[in-house]
Amino acid sequence: DNIPAMQQAVDSEIRAALELAEALGIPQEAVEASRIDVQPQWQWRPEQKLVGHQVSREIRFRAEGIEQYAQLLSELTQLGFSQLNQAGREPEDPQGLQDQALERAMGDATRKARVLAQAAGRSLGDVVVIEEESAQRYQPQMMMRTASDSSESSAYSPGEITLEARIQVVFQLQ
Repeated sequence: DNIPAMQQAVDSEIRAALELAEALGIPQEAVEASRIDVQPQWQWRPEQKLVGHQVSREIRFRAEGIEQYAQLLSELTQLGFSQLNQAGREPEDPQGLQDQALERAMGDATRKARVLAQAAGRSLGDVVVIEEESAQRYQPQMMMRTASDSSESSAYSPGEITLEARIQVVFQLQ
């Protein structure tokens, strides 16, 4: 129940992880290690009693590419980290991809509006209103492959990220 000693042990592991990040070429701005938690640990049966404390720290990394990600996970487990969570993934140019999705949505809306106008015996006029609806991002989790794969990075499959753009367009009819 020596919280300062426990904190020193945890800080030592975090320092090792920071050194690992530097060795892997992960820039300092892509690493966050600021949070520390001290939680009481209780025994509930046969009676409620405090049995000690747990000291933990959270460290977050932003890896560039599947190879760096795989190597980071492998080496963190070798350092003794026992709880590893994937926070999420982002494409390299999210704004550019979102812009492309909006352009495609506009093209799709225009094509559909032309078909509907033609079916009604009218022609499509100018755009009166364009409203973007909230965009959604779907991020599937990385999938483990077979353990028999020889390289670290081949044990992970990045999956894909789908960006979606929704718009509402009002056209004049002629």
